[in-house]
Amino acid sequence: MKKTRIAKIAMLSVAMAALIALAAWPSAAAVTTNEILPLSLNFTNSCNGDEMATVGRIHLLATSTIDAAGIHTDVHFNELQARDTDLTTGIECTDTGNLHQSGLNFIFTLPIGTPGNPSGDLPITLTVTLGENVNCPSGAGSQNISLLTHLTINPDGTVTIFFDNSPGVVKCNGPG
Repeated sequence: MKKTRIAKIAMLSVAMAALIALAAWPSAAAVTTNEILPLSLNFTNSCNGDEMATVGRIHLLATSTIDAAGIHTDVHFNELQARDTDLTTGIECTDTGNLHQSGLNFIFTLPIGTPGNPSGDLPITLTVTLGENVNCPSGAGSQNISLLTHLTINPDGTVTIFFDNSPGVVKCNGPG
């Protein structure tokens, strides 16, 4: 009987030590992705209504860490050597832009623009900022675009969404 009691105390002590060790475990090292990816897409120019074809490259830098608060994800895209061709006029424009996404308990997915996935833990927070400049010769179709959005889903189920300037501010520079 005494041996069984000592064994239970020993097992309980080992279990308590394991729980304390897990609680004190430091954050996991960040998993980092750093790649250059091809870019090819079409969009409608908000200033003149023309269809534009974009080609270039995107620099992707993404990190994920896990700690007691949850999964932290940070994704940043920069356009590299991007060119937009107006499919109506044939005018070629330079395109510089960046997109930054950060989230807690949310995992972003590729390809770009694909919705991400919640990890299943709450709260979930997402922040997205976008800045884009399209510069065309003689200004025709040139534009600046900016956007800031923040979303939180709290453990009690309440959702808050903040749009700084959604669906985005588009400033046309020059004639249509």
